[in-house]
Amino acid sequence: MKNKYLLIICLFLVSSYCAFAQQAPIVEVSIEQPSAVCVEGGCVDLTAEYFITKPTTDYTVESIIYQNLYSYTGGTVLVVTTDDVWSPIFQLPFSFNFYGQNYDKVLVGSNGVITFDIAGVVPGGTQQPGGGCAWAYNQTVPNTGFPVRNSIYGVYQDTNMAAPPIQDPLIQNVNYYVGGTAPNRYFVANFNRLPQFQCNGTLGATVEQDIGLQTSQIVIYETTNVIDVTVRKRSSCTTWNSGNGVIGVQNQAGTAGDTPPGRNTGAWPATNEGWRFV
Repeated sequence: MKNKYLLIICLFLVSSYCAFAQQAPIVEVSIEQPSAVCVEGGCVDLTAEYFITKPTTDYTVESIIYQNLYSYTGGTVLVVTTDDVWSPIFQLPFSFNFYGQNYDKVLVGSNGVITFDIAGVVPGGTQQPGGGCAWAYNQTVPNTGFPVRNSIYGVYQDTNMAAPPIQDPLIQNVNYYVGGTAPNRYFVANFNRLPQFQCNGTLGATVEQDIGLQTSQIVIYETTNVIDVTVRKRSSCTTWNSGNGVIGVQNQAGTAGDTPPGRNTGAWPATNEGWRFV
């Protein structure tokens, strides 16, 4: 009986964090083939591998293979009657740690950004539920003067939610939803086939046939606190706000932030790319 109990312990102590480029980052328990049990009256060393949640005081960004893990449609649609707005407060069903602070609420901005600055704590910030989502900026991340901080950018740019230039609001919208099961739930924010202010755009039969429209996605994950930003299609409207767009993360003070190479504030194009912040 003694050896039987040792065998059971060996079966269930091995757990790991999986963050392969082809899948979502999840925490899982794997059952490995146990070693032979020890001799009656003897001793055996039990080895366990387990995921340790690291502090989020700093981030590393890495390129990941683009993949359509999560739908760009089907979530709660941000209904707007004007341009440049924040969503109502969305209550997360899990706690997410961002730059050392735990959050269970988030706002989604129509200009390709989500923020944890629910009360507009950022000096001069406009991060209020249903309020105006700032669009004008020329600073690179990080910067204490950046208009939207304590936020995830993906892609933060001046998209236009008014109809027109929106041609089909059932397709062209900002939407967000939660999926998965604990401890591997996730929150998805979609910015689907949106025109940019002034340059507008044309809706095609497929995303590939869209002209001048922007499609990107932000995903945050429970437990691991990993952030993914995927860009299906991004162009720049260089005649407005210098065509600026940015992918990245930034803390409340604007003193710390991270962006992928070539994706800080600027007029860069992108197609079918993914970035992971860990």
